Amino acid sequence: MFEALKRFFYKDNENRIIFWADDVTGFQPPVPAASLIPDWWKNTPSYGGFKGTEPNKKTMNFHSGADNATIKRCIPVLDSMSLGYLVVTPAELYVSPKEVTEKNVENGPTSEFLLFYPRRAERVDYHPWGQASRHPYGTKQRLAKVFTPWHVRLPKDHSLIITEPLNNPSEYWSVVSGVMDSDDFYPTLNFMVAIKDPNFEGIIPAGTPIAQLIPFKRDNWESVIVDSDNNSGKIITDNQVALNNRLSKVFHGAYKKLFWSKKEYR
Repeated sequence: MFEALKRFFYKDNENRIIFWADDVTGFQPPVPAASLIPDWWKNTPSYGGFKGTEPNKKTMNFHSGADNATIKRCIPVLDSMSLGYLVVTPAELYVSPKEVTEKNVENGPTSEFLLFYPRRAERVDYHPWGQASRHPYGTKQRLAKVFTPWHVRLPKDHSLIITEPLNNPSEYWSVVSGVMDSDDFYPTLNFMVAIKDPNFEGIIPAGTPIAQLIPFKRDNWESVIVDSDNNSGKIITDNQVALNNRLSKVFHGAYKKLFWSKKEYR
């Protein structure tokens, strides 16, 4: 099946990520992360609202050239939330606390949950206690494994960073991060989660972000530490002078205007 998809989708553009389900599904597919920017960012004024300044009123210090921009004007923060794709809950997911099964286990779980989709639209499994009990998210409860209908495939030599949505933590759960070589390995996407509120019972809405998928090309890297010897010191000074010369050309928004490169995920 995938070879036919590969011939169709990779014929024109190698930078393509393919999502597919084993069966025809009406469930919500993964979406570009930029389409689900969180409300906290949308509701933050671009300027003001701190140090006694009026929200959305821009002021400037003409001595330093600095303005009263907020985090909403920080392009690296916006970039982080826009990278890659978001996998969302394909249907509503019910969460209910249940009796702890490993009561007599030393340092065992203190809470346990039952998670299920309506009409078992997708499955939810659970890791045995102890399998991940030293992971920061697994010290108090067994981690649930939430499945989705979707497989993902990347071009050759590409992998996926799988993480909690950056700068957009869920109110419901924490998600274990990982890296997967998705050019050759493409199982049904599933995620290890821990419910945050030990007393939570209710429905997690369909379309709730679960994880952010960020594709990258695998390569080998080597680190170089530049210290303060004579030659290195000159390199550092020359680079700082060049940077300051560029920064002095504009009053504000220097990073976006002079350094930033647009990233696009459709």
